[in-house]
Parts: sequence; C-alpha cells; structure tokens
Amino acid sequence: MASYRRRRMRGESAPESYEFQAIRNDGRAIWVEVRANVTVWNGAPAVQSMHFDVTERHEAALALEVSEMRFRQFAEAGSD
Repeated sequence: MASYRRRRMRGESAPESYEFQAIRNDGRAIWVEVRANVTVWNGAPAVQSMHFDVTERHEAALALEVSEMRFRQFAEAGSD
C-alpha cells in the first residue's frame, strides 16, 4: 500500500481500488476495500482514500462458491 501511495504521488500508475485483509483492534480479521485518488489539499498534492469493510461480501462469495460445489457434487452423483 505504501508503494501505491509513492507511485500516485510521483504521477505513476497505481490501482484506484484494491482489497486487503486487516485485523481489527478486537483481533477479528476483516476484508477492506480501498478507493484512492490524488487530489490537491492546501495547495499541495495529497492522496485521498476511502476504506470500506467488505467482509460480508467476501463471506457471501465464499458461501456461494461452497454451495455451487455441493450442487455440482450432488448433480454428478445423481447422474450415476
């Protein structure tokens, strides 16, 4: 993430949106989506970023993947 910031400040290419896993103060792991861009603040370039907890989205995607796998197994067993 620090490398993304440096690249943005030099005017180089860096992802505008990315996700990473973080640990909350209470020790729980969460997924965070970041959206960042360069702006001008007090006359100088600065990185503006917004952070969103997208843990539920990741959990839903994993649950869907597991469900699809179970359905495929069921469908394959039924065709025997």
